[in-house]
Amino acid sequence: ESNTTNTQSDLEGRAFGRVPRGPRGCGMSSKSRTRIVGGRPADPREWPWMAALLRDGSVQYCGGVLITDRHVLTAAHCVQG
Repeated sequence: ESNTTNTQSDLEGRAFGRVPRGPRGCGMSSKSRTRIVGGRPADPREWPWMAALLRDGSVQYCGGVLITDRHVLTAAHCVQG
């Protein structure tokens, strides 16, 4: 029978080790850049299966994808309530 003990220094830098705390707090990225890197504006017909869900005819509040010629798949929180 053998026993293994890991000290905190054995775990430094590993996914299950100590998580460094930054000034932004838990769940907040310390990076200030946008999520799209090296992107470019899309042409209107470049992604024909994408759909925008609009509120009051002009304010986009969610996106979706066309799965048939009559059905859009979107996230549940976009249509609840």
